[in-house]
Amino acid sequence: MGGRPPKPTAKLKHEGGYRADRHATRADASFSGSRPNMPANLGERGKLLWSTYFECAPDDMLIQIDAAALEDACRTWDRICAYQDYLASEPLEFKVQRALIQDQRIFIAYSAKLGLTPVDRAKLHVPSKPKDDDNPLAKLRAMRAS
Repeated sequence: MGGRPPKPTAKLKHEGGYRADRHATRADASFSGSRPNMPANLGERGKLLWSTYFECAPDDMLIQIDAAALEDACRTWDRICAYQDYLASEPLEFKVQRALIQDQRIFIAYSAKLGLTPVDRAKLHVPSKPKDDDNPLAKLRAMRAS
């Protein structure tokens, strides 16, 4: 199906475009959770990518259900680095070159989904959490308390 991808429900709520009659049953509205734990058996470069991602990403950018995509991206990155190391010593190994190119394509797809490049991050719109000052209900409660 063509056209623009739908806005995430959190963004619709943040911008004021959320309508319960249209958006309440969307799957992304019900996902929440904690940050995923790093898989124990990642390679060194995959672990570095995992750690770097969470050092840079907002706290609620990725939740437990997204762990498989990030884990696959980290494993693919491990393979890319291993292929490049091997090709540095054996530049004419064509099977390894083909595997490298294939994994690079896979990694680029993961990068786009996870926002791992500046261009991809510009496409991701993570709404900021409203402050208590902006919450009309909090203001009303504060007025009642005083």
